Amino acid sequence: MNKRFLILVIVLIILIVILIIMGIFSYINLNRYNMAKTFELKINESKTISGLTVTNKGGGHEILTEGGDLAFADIELKALNKKETIAAYSSGQKLWNGYLIIFEEVGWDGEFVKFNVKKVGEPKINENQALDMVEEYAKAELKFSQKDMSGIQTSLSDMGGYYSVSIFKSSDNQQEPVVSLKVDKFTGKILRGK
Repeated sequence: MNKRFLILVIVLIILIVILIIMGIFSYINLNRYNMAKTFELKINESKTISGLTVTNKGGGHEILTEGGDLAFADIELKALNKKETIAAYSSGQKLWNGYLIIFEEVGWDGEFVKFNVKKVGEPKINENQALDMVEEYAKAELKFSQKDMSGIQTSLSDMGGYYSVSIFKSSDNQQEPVVSLKVDKFTGKILRGK
């Protein structure tokens, strides 16, 4: 009796381990599929991805001060009793309610929008931490001296999944850009910009 019971327990443990491993791989593949796959919505179409409903409400275009037009789409986001309409631009990002929405392309007057979605949770880095990290990076990696640090200014823009930070040197009332950096909100990694 003890031998049979022991064999049964071992078989059950093996089955449970196999099911857990299969569940982990399914979850990883589902998230990889959702992030890798680009979705396209035409005007008034909706798509639900990982609990987030995205609807293309149409759009328009803005005339830029430096010339040219910039197409945008009004995108409605819905998840867990929250709803917001945002303007989406090509190559833009939006961090919303634990999702990172990356807009790849927006058609003229919002006739279509191509995007992907990743459920990311809440950021681990805030603006002040990003600025502190960039200051440390400037000292350690860019070899800025304490004197250099007193003559610089920083500019931070929230880009959705990352902060874009530019370092400027002031000389004779002119600002000269020294370097642009990206600080990932979720990992804290710093990347050199263009």
